[in-house]
Amino acid sequence: MPILVPGLVEWQATQRYSVAHRFARGDPSRSSDALWASHLRVGRAEAVVFRLLTIRKAWLAATSLDARPFFRQTGEMGSLPELQRFDADVTSDEVAAAIRADGACIVERLATDDLLDRFATEMSPWTERVAQGGEDFAGTHTRRAGALIARSEAARELVTNPVILATVPKVLPKHTAFQLHLTQTIAIGPGETPQSIHRDQWAWDFFPFPTGFDVQCNTIWALTDFTEENGATRVVPGSNTWDDKLRIDPSDTVAATMPRGSVLLYSGSVYHGGGANNSGSARVGINITYCLGWLRQEENQYLACPPEIARTLDQDLLKLMGYQHGAFALGYSDDLRHPLEALFNPNVMAQPIDADARQVLGVRKEDSTV
Repeated sequence: MPILVPGLVEWQATQRYSVAHRFARGDPSRSSDALWASHLRVGRAEAVVFRLLTIRKAWLAATSLDARPFFRQTGEMGSLPELQRFDADVTSDEVAAAIRADGACIVERLATDDLLDRFATEMSPWTERVAQGGEDFAGTHTRRAGALIARSEAARELVTNPVILATVPKVLPKHTAFQLHLTQTIAIGPGETPQSIHRDQWAWDFFPFPTGFDVQCNTIWALTDFTEENGATRVVPGSNTWDDKLRIDPSDTVAATMPRGSVLLYSGSVYHGGGANNSGSARVGINITYCLGWLRQEENQYLACPPEIARTLDQDLLKLMGYQHGAFALGYSDDLRHPLEALFNPNVMAQPIDADARQVLGVRKEDSTV
């Protein structure tokens, strides 16, 4: 497209905004291809292409609503509630109720220092060498390392924390199974800017899940203290019931400040984002999320954790990773085998192929096993 519109850069540089703005509004006095061609100093056909691009840009803007008019209309701007906080002896019913009501809550000091120290030691070979993000959303001063199941025994304890696993099914709607969605460390370094406020459930191609139908329940554990200054996760409490695709400024959020060992639990529908780090050290969180069993996982657990490691793990953890039926008929292997059977008996399909089958399949004699 840019090749067909050589006047586009010039148009942007000279701020010829008025024509584009009037056209986007549908002003008939400015809808002439000839006028556009003259104004942009391009051919008539190129002007048509540019008009189509402008229509698309206007449509995208219209489908991404600014939340400020909503705030002003409801009177909620500047009056966001604080996140609910609980001690480590909280019940899963209390946590789930808070998430359903506000979209997020904090359980303080749920993980011990010993567990977090072991995690940090086990993950250090990877966290120290991983590159920073390549764009603003991932964070140009932020480092993310995944595959926590394979790389850290301590991470497996966080993934299977009893309070978390008891809470997740109470947040998600009726389901056959839920599963691990992703695992990663997120180290927001000094100088990082605020991440754009978003919903995690947008990962599924921005599908418009019905309001109140949560498909994802997330955690971010504080490996370091989370403070206002060092980039604590920003949350909009109560936004789990808001319209989709809202544009929210980070200043219209609250900081999920919490001491080391605490965990922020939040739904996939709540608006949130990483905070700016104005301190001199990294803010490190452990992001472990869960989703319904019939959805595609963000982190491919079957590749992130090689089979030779997976076969050493507890079967309950394996099921959580996805070695289970996500729903009826979802996730079986070859001849309708359960995925756990396929994992522990990988050679069951390597049976000799008879001559007739070999001829039909075009398989060479030396390749007579699969």
